[in-house]
Amino acid sequence: MQPSCKLRHWNAQDINQLVRAKGTIQDVDGECSLRVSGHSRKSYQIAPHYRLPLYSLNKKIGIYRKIVAHLQTLSDIYSSHMLDMYASVMEYLHNVRIAFVQDAGGSTDALHDDLRSPVLDYYLWLDHKSGVFHAQCREALEEEHRVTFEALQNRACSDILFSVDWKSYHQEKCKYYDFCGAIQSSGGGEDDQNLIDIIDASIVASKQKATEITAEPTSAMDVDHELTLIVSEPTSDNLPLNPFPQFPLPFDNDLRRLSLSTLGGYARQILIGGFGQWLPSHIAMRF
Repeated sequence: MQPSCKLRHWNAQDINQLVRAKGTIQDVDGECSLRVSGHSRKSYQIAPHYRLPLYSLNKKIGIYRKIVAHLQTLSDIYSSHMLDMYASVMEYLHNVRIAFVQDAGGSTDALHDDLRSPVLDYYLWLDHKSGVFHAQCREALEEEHRVTFEALQNRACSDILFSVDWKSYHQEKCKYYDFCGAIQSSGGGEDDQNLIDIIDASIVASKQKATEITAEPTSAMDVDHELTLIVSEPTSDNLPLNPFPQFPLPFDNDLRRLSLSTLGGYARQILIGGFGQWLPSHIAMRF
């Protein structure tokens, strides 16, 4: 079963459970293994072709954890909206990690080069070809590349590991912060305060955007809506440049009206709260 990436409301207990789950990748004389706390005490061997993808995924989850921890210290509605967004994407990434250890644990030879994890492969397709993980991008992936989760299960797709260019990926995504961990001693480094400043700036931009819209945010919050959010760049010159990838399908005016009429107060809450001022859909393992 493939994990979905859906926006939902998070309470403190669920978030604390999510952030306590940590992945540890250990390298002993060239043999790597992954253990996920909260899932199993056992470590699972990592086949050589999955070492870099899992390192990148693990690092990405660690960065989301830092952001979620920071947002938990804030109390306004805009921070709450953004907390739900980051936690929802972090949950998807964590579920991808769990799916891999299940695939490795069910294999008779987890180090064999024939071992494949369809969930991890599908995540790599979405991350490297779309940059985001919601339903519309999955549909676009099928249309443009003929890739579906079911086809990956049946090994009916081309191999994403042969087409991933980690150098280009790193150069594109890690100009301001090392999101992927793919190439050491390059990129923007790991200035955590700068990362937090970017998040805070996005909240400021959300508040500024809210003043331009006449409708008021509602207190009700439905769950399990797909991550289809608005993206815009900051207009103030004093806001830090946003390094996160832009959402590929920003709402235009027609889609804005459609979402308001279809989802009612919840869509209005997203539009005003500025959920998608930036969609950091993939920032790539150590905590």
